[in-house]
Amino acid sequence: SAASDVYKRQSYIHFAKNYAQRAYLNDTAENLNLVLFTDADFAGSLVDSHSTSGAILCLMGPNSYVPLDWFCKKQSATSHSTPEAELIALEAATRTIGVPAMMLWDSVINVFHGSKKLPQPLQAPTSVLDVDFVPSTVRLPTLRSHLYIMEDNEATIKMLVKVRSQTMAHVPRTHRVDLDWTFELFVQNPDNIHLRYVSTKSQIADMFTKGSFNAKAWSQLQTLAAICGSSRQSKQNAVTLFLFQQLALSNVRGDSRQSIVQRMEVESGTMSPGAQSR
Repeated sequence: SAASDVYKRQSYIHFAKNYAQRAYLNDTAENLNLVLFTDADFAGSLVDSHSTSGAILCLMGPNSYVPLDWFCKKQSATSHSTPEAELIALEAATRTIGVPAMMLWDSVINVFHGSKKLPQPLQAPTSVLDVDFVPSTVRLPTLRSHLYIMEDNEATIKMLVKVRSQTMAHVPRTHRVDLDWTFELFVQNPDNIHLRYVSTKSQIADMFTKGSFNAKAWSQLQTLAAICGSSRQSKQNAVTLFLFQQLALSNVRGDSRQSIVQRMEVESGTMSPGAQSR
């Protein structure tokens, strides 16, 4: 009932009134990376079967963990599978908070570590055929920042790596623009936007997609998001957070997109281990 829901919310607010978001920053700008965790709750709405998109953007380095932004929104169209819902969540989070953060972090690196020679847009037509040429007033990005997208759904990763989705022939009526934009983004920015696999237990964005958790799962998500209460609990959570951070960074520094697909195919039995080394 509505009264019961209100009572549960009031009880949690009273219990967590001393909790706070914490951050750790001990690295230079060049040694920090933007890490975007994205997730989706497939058909979570019982009213219209729409899914819920969730994401959290963090600044991570060898000795740093700073949550910057979060994202939680109900999808506007009904998805027919978990990979489809995950892909739409990834597109929305990358477009609204991931790419803008890259543009900002480019400027931060240029300020603190000296700017490279900035590429300039064309100010004049290069051919007599360019009769409709209009000079740009916006500087081109320096592309010094890196965005790592952490995804826990293997089917979604395979679709993004192979830049195709044979099982989504229906998307021209629903998510066509989202899919085309996402595929184009990964094809045109292979050196600055990277896709990495993260286990479901380490997916921080899970806290933005579901309505309820058991106590153990919620406590773990709070720890991974650096949300804690007392100073003693903060020190205990710092150890867990450090271990999680090193795991995430190992994924960030790890395999290329092609090797991710090969590893998944080996684990699923569709590719022999010997073929992976060839």
